[in-house]
Amino acid sequence: MRTSVDGIWAAGDVTALAQFTPIAQYQARIAADDMFGTEASADYDALPTAIFTDPELAQLGLTEDEAREQGFDADSVRHDLKYVQRASYTDSKHGLYKLVFDARSRRLLGVHVVSRGASDIVQGLAVAMKLGATVDDLAHAHHAFPTFGEGVKAAAEQAALKVKT
Repeated sequence: MRTSVDGIWAAGDVTALAQFTPIAQYQARIAADDMFGTEASADYDALPTAIFTDPELAQLGLTEDEAREQGFDADSVRHDLKYVQRASYTDSKHGLYKLVFDARSRRLLGVHVVSRGASDIVQGLAVAMKLGATVDDLAHAHHAFPTFGEGVKAAAEQAALKVKT
């Protein structure tokens, strides 16, 4: 969070990295640690973000294009919200769950959700992604039923059916 001027640190919107309140707080903690001698650096690899519309738009990690640009053998799966049982309770017809993963390692690289509660869904997966979870891990994990989050499991099960290379 150091700037090009000795003794000056920056945090929050002025960094133009990710203009979200939790990021400003995160950057402020890193800057304060650095100011007082604890060397620290920021990590944005598993940053969940959301737009609070109805339905919510939320994402975590990379898009397919970003993954390819970073050298991954990117693949993806998509599951439509209309096939999630909970969506029928609220007459929700429009939305999706998209998982981006590396075809070779199967490692989860991105999660994109359009659904009610999408922010909670991607937030809950940030730790899994940070710890290197694979789409197969998500497919074999237990998920609460009926929830909007179970769309992630359905997408992961589609990924599990894809041929592993």
